[in-house]
Amino acid sequence: GRYASVANEHQVRDILFKLMYQLKQLQTTSLISTESQGRGSNGWQNGVEEFVADGAIALSTELGQNQIIRNLSIIKMRGMSYRSGHVEFDITDHGVEIFPKIPTDTSVAPTDFNTRFSFGIDNLDTATGGGIPQGHITLVAGNTGSGKTLLGLQFLMDGLRKGESVIGVSLEEPVPQVRKTAAAMGWDLEPYEAEGKLAFIRSELMDISVDKLLYRIVRSCEDMNATRVVIDSVSSLESSVMEREK
Repeated sequence: GRYASVANEHQVRDILFKLMYQLKQLQTTSLISTESQGRGSNGWQNGVEEFVADGAIALSTELGQNQIIRNLSIIKMRGMSYRSGHVEFDITDHGVEIFPKIPTDTSVAPTDFNTRFSFGIDNLDTATGGGIPQGHITLVAGNTGSGKTLLGLQFLMDGLRKGESVIGVSLEEPVPQVRKTAAAMGWDLEPYEAEGKLAFIRSELMDISVDKLLYRIVRSCEDMNATRVVIDSVSSLESSVMEREK
């Protein structure tokens, strides 16, 4: 730390121990910051401050293509269990916002086969026995220009006409282009957006964070009580700068 130029490590540790002792005698819960001294095997390498503290949280930054990517790691918390590993965070108008990994539940999600969500396309709804069962995730695969975006829009429009709240996650096309595509089919999306029945989520593919994107989708679903979500398209995630393992 900063004491290194005026005292040796033993003296610094003694000062810090005394400081910590006095703070604990006052029964305060304290947060002490320090400049990190580079990266170690755990992604962080500090001086004696790390050893005398009960807990240690490392903050780091790295340069992305379009922005600074911020990471947080809990190095230790004495007497407590905690989640380790890198977690991305942002500095926003409301302070620090953390995006921890959402645990993956490998069990089968509950599905109501008696409740169906139609496409609004008679023959396709007939072919699927009345539409997609509630709780199902359906993959639509096709090459460029095969109609994936249009089919997704039609699925959302069917829900909007029935008074549902829906979300479109547009990873390939800008939202204004999606609105233009819908308008060409006679679907005016803006009134539904103004009413809060339709929300678009857009994420630039450079420096994309799957954790941030996932939180935005989950929060929007909860806030709107959304019944339908269309993601166009997941292949864009794989072709972005994000590592596929994430």
